[in-house]
Order: sequence, then structure tokens, then C-alpha cells
Amino acid sequence: MAEWTKDQIAGYAKGVMELFDDGFQTSDLFKVVPAVMEIIGAVKDTTGPEKMALAILLVNYVIDETDTPWVPDAIADPIMKKYVPGAIQMAWDAAEGKFNFKGDSD
Repeated sequence: MAEWTKDQIAGYAKGVMELFDDGFQTSDLFKVVPAVMEIIGAVKDTTGPEKMALAILLVNYVIDETDTPWVPDAIADPIMKKYVPGAIQMAWDAAEGKFNFKGDSD
């Protein structure tokens, strides 16, 4: 499994973090996940599980490096991080077409 340095993680996350200059709020988790999924989609020579691990690292890095307004980070960050693996898995499944959001039945 590939190992990523903190500098590599910071580099990947830089563009994502610019989306949240007003602070990272809990609802932003659902904005950062698709942005991170696009970034890891471009990472070469990694397996699916490695990309999932990298996505989790990136989202957690963004959570750590941004400030949450109105709630201390010591409280908000661990709560948001609990949802990250599930949010990443849901985005992954959606990208593979496992959800029918249109409501069409063929």
C-alpha cells in the first residue's frame, strides 16, 4: 500500500481547502468529499483501497486544517471525522452507479 507524506497530503488538499475560507462547517463535508474524490481519481498507480485510504486522509486533513465556526474544533472535528469513511464510501458507490438518483425505472 502506498504511503503519503504530510507534504503530499497538504498539496492534494490545498485546492479543496480554498473552498472553505469562511471556515469548515458540518454541512461542508458533503462538498469536500466530491472535490477530494475528483483529486484522487487523477492519482496514478494506486489501487481502489489505496484511493479510498487517500480520500479519507485528505478529508480528515481538511477538517484538521480548517476552523469550524461556533463550535470548538476539539468537539466538531472528531464528530465530523466519524462520518468521513461512510461519506467516502457513498460517493464511491455513487460514482460506480450503485444509486439511481433520477427515480427512473428501466
